[in-house]
Amino acid sequence: MSQNAVRFLVELSQDPLRMEDYLKDPDALLAAADLTAKEREVIRSGDAKALQDLLGRPLPLLMYQEPKPKPKPKPKPKPKPKPKTEAA
Repeated sequence: MSQNAVRFLVELSQDPLRMEDYLKDPDALLAAADLTAKEREVIRSGDAKALQDLLGRPLPLLMYQEPKPKPKPKPKPKPKPKPKTEAA
């Protein structure tokens, strides 16, 4: 388990200003943290499985990522009007 990664993530989750800084420039905050290149890569990825492996324990429910909204279906094309036929 990576104590530095745990500490970084706990501080990030508890400090709104730090989270704001992270959202603006994650690379700068990760570079300044006492993390290995692998830890930075995993945290930057946001991959829940990789984070669990790095931390050596399941993630708290609060750390899950919101599912992306489903794209709206494309509207069905309107049928073309039939040409009018002349009465004979």
